[in-house]
Amino acid sequence: MSQRPPMPPPPNAEGLDLLTPGLVHEMRHPLLGIKAGLQFLERRLGESLSGLEEWSLVKGQLGRLEELFRNYEEFLHPEMVQPAPFEVHEAMGRALMLLRFQLRKLGPRFTVEGDEPGRRARGTPTALVHALTNVLANALDALAEAGGTGRLALRTLTLADGALEVRVSDEGPGIPPDLAESIFEPRFTTKPPGKGSGLGLSVARHMLASAGGSICLVQPGDPLRLAWARTEFAIHLPSADAPPEEAVAEAVPAQGPLRVLVVDDEEVLLQVYQQLLEEEGMQVATAPSGEGALAQLGTARFDLLLTDKNMPGMDGLELAGRARQLAPHMAVVMVTAYGSADSAQRLRELGAEDYLTKPFDLEALGLRLRAAVARRRQRLAAAASSGPAGSEPRGPVAVVLREEAQRRAVGAALEALQRAVVQAPGVEEALAAGPHALVVGAGSLTPPALLALWRAQAAGRRLQLVVQREGASEREAAAVLSAGACAELPRAALPETLQVALALALGPQVPR
Repeated sequence: MSQRPPMPPPPNAEGLDLLTPGLVHEMRHPLLGIKAGLQFLERRLGESLSGLEEWSLVKGQLGRLEELFRNYEEFLHPEMVQPAPFEVHEAMGRALMLLRFQLRKLGPRFTVEGDEPGRRARGTPTALVHALTNVLANALDALAEAGGTGRLALRTLTLADGALEVRVSDEGPGIPPDLAESIFEPRFTTKPPGKGSGLGLSVARHMLASAGGSICLVQPGDPLRLAWARTEFAIHLPSADAPPEEAVAEAVPAQGPLRVLVVDDEEVLLQVYQQLLEEEGMQVATAPSGEGALAQLGTARFDLLLTDKNMPGMDGLELAGRARQLAPHMAVVMVTAYGSADSAQRLRELGAEDYLTKPFDLEALGLRLRAAVARRRQRLAAAASSGPAGSEPRGPVAVVLREEAQRRAVGAALEALQRAVVQAPGVEEALAAGPHALVVGAGSLTPPALLALWRAQAAGRRLQLVVQREGASEREAAAVLSAGACAELPRAALPETLQVALALALGPQVPR
């Protein structure tokens, strides 16, 4: 199969200014009230209500509304989302479920080809769901306009470079050539007043472009276009095997350089941090106290807070807790000369991403901070997703444990969870093997291993790291936090307990 021509350049968001975080937030409250009311009615009336086709239509429309809110929140906060491999079949199923009532009426005139479980692409499932629901809904309207007898086809194609293309073809009236260039413009619609906002396709194009994909109207001469199609759209998704750096390069420049707030009561250290981080291409603001930092957090948005722990007045721990409440999106990194296992654990409970004990490697500081921001964004993105598409892929798990008995116990528990096991001698080898999930002994989190983890995380690789602690030292506690562990594993546990702990640790992740 030949590779398709290059897609047009990603659009900007100009013209979508009517979508504001405040508007989306305000509209969420009545949506939750409607959903609660429907759930109450369904529990009260049971099958006499839930079995009605009309009830299925109402629930489908509510599902679409919820999906719209999720889509617009991702559009308004793209910094929370990192492109990653995802299951295309699950995302397509989510879109089809939202429109199942309307699609069911087409009967055999609606066909699906090539939608096979296990096919993966790089991007975000939310972007694909939004694009598909909009294109399919438009196609259904077009078929109704043409008399309701035409065909509708959904196809998944694999291109020569391993990328996937999802095509939607309909036998409606078609799009006039003079309007073909306008359909992706914000607020453009051919529907009558009250029928459409003109935002669906423009937002879909922007979301896909932010995740490294694209959407276009297929021209009549395209060799892969269905002969009977009056209108055909192609959603292009990069290969799941595309290097993460390429996907990140597509999404990050629109966000600009990382914005870092550095807090320390020593003026000399503030100057050192500022110079180092500005040389790394970051935008740096400084504050000499926790109180000064909170004042800046109230008026400006930052990607990361780098703060000293021991300061006069408000110390770093109190600042971290209050900063997390003010800016939950922001990564928090603590610096201290007097570390302890208790303070590292406290920081982890507060949701901090790293814990630096002086003296630390200044040359690796920029990489370490980028890894912290990437981990924070991925956790927020995972929490914002829902349903099967929000879960991590159930791929193999790399195990890096020094004791043979522990390797066997963990391996058996993972196999009981139907997870393939890859035994690796070290963290670097585990990362090279490819799995996104790792079970690592704390003793294996050496400086070279941590450096390898930071490089992978800073490049956008989505990792689930479960650490088995071997002691209660400050070094281990700091290493667990610095590595970005999502969970800790009990060292001595019954097989059933170990299996439950691993199932919980490797499930969908939520931010701390």
